[in-house]
Amino acid sequence: MVVVPMACSIFGTTGTVAIAPETRAELLYGRHTSPEPYRCHYSLNPAYRDILLSHGLIASGLDAEGEVRIVERTDHPFFVATLFVPQMSEEQPHPLLVGLLRAAQSRQHGTPR
Repeated sequence: MVVVPMACSIFGTTGTVAIAPETRAELLYGRHTSPEPYRCHYSLNPAYRDILLSHGLIASGLDAEGEVRIVERTDHPFFVATLFVPQMSEEQPHPLLVGLLRAAQSRQHGTPR
């Protein structure tokens, strides 16, 4: 399994995510850290991390323990996935959700990303 239950749950907490430079996440957030709410008990399986990252997945956000919290791909119009819940963030509208909507709108109208 690529996503596995965490040894220690962070459900119901908020953690700071460090956003990697020169990523779509950094472009959307416009900053290098963001507090994000956790509503899950899962994390990326460490056994698959290097394999995924060597095949085009980019770890664009890490928590304080170095766990991957945001991933993305550059070969897709908008492939950004999180292991937190952006729609439950205090920051609304959330930068990642705004980015998703803009990407969908540009695809609908045939404009470049």
